[in-house]
Amino acid sequence: MIKNKKLLLFLFLILLFTAMAALLGMSGFFAYAAEGEDTARSFVEVSGEGITEENTYYLEWSSLEVTYDGEPHAPSAVLKCQEDAAFELQAAISVSKEGEPVTAVAADDYVAVASCEGVTFTSGNENTFTISPRQVVVQWNIAETYIYDGSMQGPTASYINVRDETVTLNSTGAASNAGVHTASVAADAAGSNYILTILTCEYTILPLQVTVQWNTAAQYTFNGSSQGPVARYSNIYGENIVLNADGYAADAGEHIASVASNAAGSNYLLTNLTCEYTLAPLQTAVQWSVAESYTFNGSPQGPAASYQNIDHDAVLLPVSGRGTDAGTYTVSVAADAAGGNYELTNLTQEYSIGKLSAAVQWVTFDFVENGEVQAPRAFVAGLGGEIIELPVVASGRSAGDYTARVDADAADTNFVLSGELSAAYTIAPKAAFGTAGTIFCIILGVCFAVAIVWIVLLLLKNKTANPVARARRESEQGARFKKQMQEKDAVHRQLQERVKKIEAAYSQEQTKAQKTEVAYRQLQELMKKAKAENRQLQEHAAKAEADYGKLQENLQETGAACLHFEKRSEQLTAEKGQLEGLVTELTAEKEQFEERIAKSDAEKEKLVEERDDLQKALRLVSGSGYPLEVYLPEIKAALEEAETIKYDGSSPEFSFQLQRQQFSKLARILSRYKNQRGE
Repeated sequence: MIKNKKLLLFLFLILLFTAMAALLGMSGFFAYAAEGEDTARSFVEVSGEGITEENTYYLEWSSLEVTYDGEPHAPSAVLKCQEDAAFELQAAISVSKEGEPVTAVAADDYVAVASCEGVTFTSGNENTFTISPRQVVVQWNIAETYIYDGSMQGPTASYINVRDETVTLNSTGAASNAGVHTASVAADAAGSNYILTILTCEYTILPLQVTVQWNTAAQYTFNGSSQGPVARYSNIYGENIVLNADGYAADAGEHIASVASNAAGSNYLLTNLTCEYTLAPLQTAVQWSVAESYTFNGSPQGPAASYQNIDHDAVLLPVSGRGTDAGTYTVSVAADAAGGNYELTNLTQEYSIGKLSAAVQWVTFDFVENGEVQAPRAFVAGLGGEIIELPVVASGRSAGDYTARVDADAADTNFVLSGELSAAYTIAPKAAFGTAGTIFCIILGVCFAVAIVWIVLLLLKNKTANPVARARRESEQGARFKKQMQEKDAVHRQLQERVKKIEAAYSQEQTKAQKTEVAYRQLQELMKKAKAENRQLQEHAAKAEADYGKLQENLQETGAACLHFEKRSEQLTAEKGQLEGLVTELTAEKEQFEERIAKSDAEKEKLVEERDDLQKALRLVSGSGYPLEVYLPEIKAALEEAETIKYDGSSPEFSFQLQRQQFSKLARILSRYKNQRGE
């Protein structure tokens, strides 16, 4: 037994549904499709000749749905009996639309009614008959390339109808600007008999390729502001349009200006995008500040150099070649010392450093003949109190009177010597003994006296001695005495040498003492003189500083005025050149514009004549009695659109082109009207 109640209920419902379907099918409630997709059955109630009431009859329909092909169509039907397979009657079919009999040609839904001779249909002899729209592919006529020219462009659409004719479709999506666009047609653009496919078409309008024209000045000179060539291009209307360029520079050197390829907008593709140009340095003269005179002071000295920049500021420059010693020099600055933005001229300057005046001081003392050349010494006080000994020419060697002089040719070239350049002096004869000699002689005399006394005592002693022993002793004593005398002679010679050294050292010390004393006296005098000169120098320095300040102010004012005048003159010259170039360009553009105006006036007159002719033709046909009112809305719209087109002075050709299109449209309307009238 089946214990699952849900399963039993499910089986019961299936059996119930099957029984109901069988009963309804037998009663003709359903019309169901027979084998094949193009046939269908509909059970009917019939009576008449050859009809058995107990049997079930049905119509077997075929071709209830066809595709539009421009020809008339109708379905077919056969009356059959379910119990008698041999029973068949071909039915006649009539087609109607909304209760009216029609010939079914256009795509639509119709009512098909079947009838058989000798048979009366009570119900079930009607069926729906459909002519479906034909599906066709839209053919897009795309040009090989579209290039921006300001007008509307795009592909045209067409399809091939059932008569193999090419029919143009109304499409939308035409464009004038460069870029990717999509043209399209409506699915029902060919009417209800056709279903269109491939309704859209993507196409591209390429930007117009134009060459950038660079207006480069003859020369650019550094002026502190950004400079560079002007970039222009000519648009489709012949106008010169200025572009925004990059790469303008303020510093002197080689530069490259550039524009982006899309700088003129997406409708233009620019070429010749870069331009090399040179910004020359500003030529400026070096201004030398030269003192009235320069005097040797032991340090490098010379004129200062400066230049005035574009802001009229005086800027100091590094100077090379300054001298220290007295003489003539040439100082210079490098041509690029002010940097790459300036080219300096007047690069060198000559000047002289004079010698310092110095008084000769002679140091004299007593000279004693010593076999060598002797002379007094000459000194000058140098910078900072330094004592400088001068070369002296003298010939005094023997005792006598002599004159020494300063060798000016060999003296320091940085000084101009003043005072006495020569000095007289005397060399005294050499004394027999000096102080040291006297002392030496006294010592030597004492030694001799002692020796003589000692010898006498020995002789006295030897008289009383043995002659042989005495002789021997005398011999020994003589040897010792000889040895002692030799030793004393050696000591004597050493003493003499030491005396000479002492005398030389004494002489040197005496010379040094004399020089020190002279130097001290000179130093005191120089200090007094230096204090006085220092006071004068401070006064001169204060005055010179004040004068220098005034001179700098005057120099800056004068230089600023000169530079301002030069800069303004250069700017005016550059502006003049630019204005002359602009005048030339404007003159050419004016001539072109006048030519376009003359041409546009002629076109305008021609269009006015065409419009008058069309209006005249319109008046002629308006009273002819033909159905002109069919075309009047279209004509009126075209005229209104033509009248609303305003004249554009910048592009008259484009305005006239639009008006010409409207007049051509009017001409086509009138042509269709005349064809309808049979003219």
